[in-house]
Amino acid sequence: MSGLRERTRLRVTRDAPGLVGLRWMLSERLRGTDWLAADEGPEAERLHAELGDEVRGGPFAGLALPVDSVCSERWPKLAGTYEQELAPVVQRCIERGYETVVNVGAAEGYYAVGFARAGVPRVIAVDPLARARQRVRAVAEANGVADRVEVRALATRRRLSGWLQDGGLVVMDCEGTEYGLLDPARCPGLRGADVLVEVHEFAVDGLGAELAERFAPTHEVTWIEQAVRHPEQEPALVGLAPDLAAAAVAEQRPGRLHWALFSAA
Repeated sequence: MSGLRERTRLRVTRDAPGLVGLRWMLSERLRGTDWLAADEGPEAERLHAELGDEVRGGPFAGLALPVDSVCSERWPKLAGTYEQELAPVVQRCIERGYETVVNVGAAEGYYAVGFARAGVPRVIAVDPLARARQRVRAVAEANGVADRVEVRALATRRRLSGWLQDGGLVVMDCEGTEYGLLDPARCPGLRGADVLVEVHEFAVDGLGAELAERFAPTHEVTWIEQAVRHPEQEPALVGLAPDLAAAAVAEQRPGRLHWALFSAA
């Protein structure tokens, strides 16, 4: 029976990714506001006193982030070390001057509002969780870019293709739902867009290889691997006690992850 459930899950994720988002929406309603809430730990008060509410470094330095994070850690974002491996890629993406960025799995808006603040005229932030959408709006308001950020609950291949009809960039972190969404054969708008995605192999075995095969006719792929953090080398953390600095960069990931950048040829 468990094998049948797994096959059904994979088929739904592949063929109807919108239903996966709908399941997240319903789960949030049924399980209440504490579901998936981040545990800030005993260092939270000390970290807030040191880091405040503004991102200290990285490509989004200066971003106001006056809300708790959703399904991720807040302190690495404020320290400027969150997904540090992607910083050079994100900086190049900012410099490319995309007209549209679609952020699927927007959480509280770190990437969505970060790109809008960096000058992207249209950012579409997608997240099935109501608390995430509320925080995206709050962060956009705090940074003066609410007019550039459109907030949506669900992404489907048809919607994604429509948002990308003139090209653009997709930034995606959606816990395996990329298996269904990222398919240029079924989502034609992807053929002319660049895609930066966190690949969740733990959700779909062999997912990275399958995505690479799907994009091979139209894109070049660059793989980015998770790296070790060195809090003692971070300018924003100079002077912090070692335990506090370590807590500031801890992203609490379930295992080693990697990202793929698919660049349209």
